[in-house]
Amino acid sequence: MSSLTGLTVNGWLVGPLLGTGTCSAGVYSCSRSSCPGSWAMKVCAAPAKPGKGKKKTAQDRMVDALFSEYTVLANFLPSLLGSSLPDLPPPTARPYGDHAFPAPDLKKLHAKKPGNPYASCASVRYLVTERLSPLPASPAPAALLAPLERVHDGGLVLCDVKPDNFLARGAEVVAIDLGLAERYRTPGGGHRELAGAGRCAGSSEYWSRRYHAGGASVTRKDDVEAVCMVHAEALLGSLPWSGAGSDDEAAAAKGGWFEGGCGGLGGVRSALEYLDTVGEAARPDYAKVGKLLAAGSKGRSPKKGRSPKKAASPKKKAAKKSPAAAKPRKRQEVIGIEDSDGDAMEESAGEEEEEDVEVWLRVEAGPDAGLVLPVPPGGVTLSSSALSCPEVSSKHCKVAPAPGRSLGVSVTDLGSTNGTFVNGKRAKARKAVRGFVNDRLRVGGDVLVVQAHE
Repeated sequence: MSSLTGLTVNGWLVGPLLGTGTCSAGVYSCSRSSCPGSWAMKVCAAPAKPGKGKKKTAQDRMVDALFSEYTVLANFLPSLLGSSLPDLPPPTARPYGDHAFPAPDLKKLHAKKPGNPYASCASVRYLVTERLSPLPASPAPAALLAPLERVHDGGLVLCDVKPDNFLARGAEVVAIDLGLAERYRTPGGGHRELAGAGRCAGSSEYWSRRYHAGGASVTRKDDVEAVCMVHAEALLGSLPWSGAGSDDEAAAAKGGWFEGGCGGLGGVRSALEYLDTVGEAARPDYAKVGKLLAAGSKGRSPKKGRSPKKAASPKKKAAKKSPAAAKPRKRQEVIGIEDSDGDAMEESAGEEEEEDVEVWLRVEAGPDAGLVLPVPPGGVTLSSSALSCPEVSSKHCKVAPAPGRSLGVSVTDLGSTNGTFVNGKRAKARKAVRGFVNDRLRVGGDVLVVQAHE
């Protein structure tokens, strides 16, 4: 039996282990009596918060990825839930949060060995989403491009396009695992400036040629090129660079493969040639790419399954091919998180990070204890639909990141019946009150603590 199976996490009964998700977080089936449907829980051990200046561990990055994914689903692309993205349970069912195990559960949890990733943890962070089905063998390229196009139009790039990150809801393809997704659209509607070379995120087998060679920010056309790589793998059985010993070798093999005609895959070659004409800030023609890939695969039968991939060695690779000396780059997975201003940040194992602030609210006590609510750049409205406490008004208060770069929030009561309290003092209606990290807000019967990455 898997480590968490049979335990309860914030009202969710954990079922059998299904697999792994973003950054190797465990994925379990789960159920809740008040929430009919089929659900899956992504869960990881919650490590102690690192001290100031300390490097983040793999566990820290898993926790950050779950926070980022929930923020995207609940606050950034809610219009796509249940269509191009997996659906979320209602907020009152606590789809995301931290759970501290009581002593009896800890005893059971820690006794399950060997290979128990929760053997020494006292709490977990989790995310519950709709449980979906595996894709049929070799879906049509247009089927993969459809959810990608809608997510792009919502202002995000996935940054980790690969076969495992698409599942099915009936005949529809759904994009999953958005822990690495990044915003490319600025608040003014323009395209963000591309970051310099040096760090890459996601699975290198499917990186675009440009991204693999330089490591600059992922764009929409890079996501689309990754679909071309996925399609090529389905037709060939494996990609020629899958067994490369380093990212440098893989990047060279990928470029040579394209120059050599893409192994006879005319549709893939035509699609890549078209993408080479698309500007980095431009919107690709998704329908055209789908037609090119489909036309070029006529008469070819997809290979069954993917060949086992040889793990890449930890050799260093050059960050960018240029006459100037290039700094070496380690092969690693990097998590894209957004700060309180909506700018993309990168967090990498083994390197010092200078983080901006991500703010959220954790319900410390009350009917919704354990619930965690991210505070996106535009703020979050605490209401009776978000909190189950009967003393909460339909539009109780709004909490937004505080102006400037300092830690904290701005709290505005929206004329609630029972009032909003900051550190015990009632806030005047329609008048913003400043709250700092570790300050406590009382909304109805719930007490919420302001928290942030430092």
